[in-house]
Parts: sequence; structure tokens; C-alpha cells
Amino acid sequence: MKQMANARLKSEAVALVAQKFDSLRPLDISTLPTTGSVGPEIVNGENNRFTILTEYCGDAALCSDARTRHIRVLAHYRGKEVYRAESVYTRLR
Repeated sequence: MKQMANARLKSEAVALVAQKFDSLRPLDISTLPTTGSVGPEIVNGENNRFTILTEYCGDAALCSDARTRHIRVLAHYRGKEVYRAESVYTRLR
């Protein structure tokens, strides 16, 4: 029973992290931060409330110019990290 609840919790966290990445995708990359983090944001999932933290340029080598950003999004539930994902956004020509 607990494994099923944990799987549902992680599934919600994955969906919220994906939504956060989707919300960043249309933005002009050069306007995104080059260091630090944004948040925490309190976001409601399907059945639970999560804290979402967005970190920028944790790997500075992936943020070497205005056209590239390393982005990490973390989802926490009751103070515990449930899921994290990372991506590199780059502006195409």
C-alpha cells in the first residue's frame, strides 16, 4: 500500500516538474537568470501540495553565453525531495 502511495506521489511530482519546464520553454532564454534559484513555489498536484524550486546554471559550463541555460527543477513534498529533473535550454537560430 505504501509503495503505491509513493508511486502516485512521484507521478504527481513528475507531472508538475514537466509543467514547470513547459512554462519556461517559450521564454527568451537570455531573460532567464544566470545563477541562483526561483521559488519555492507552492503548487497543487492532483491530490497533494508540492514545493517547486527552479535552479539556474548549477553547471556554469552549460551557461557560457546568453543563448544557453542549465535548468534544474526540484519537487518537494513535506520537506522531502520527491523528484528532480535537469535540462539545458538553448536558443535555436
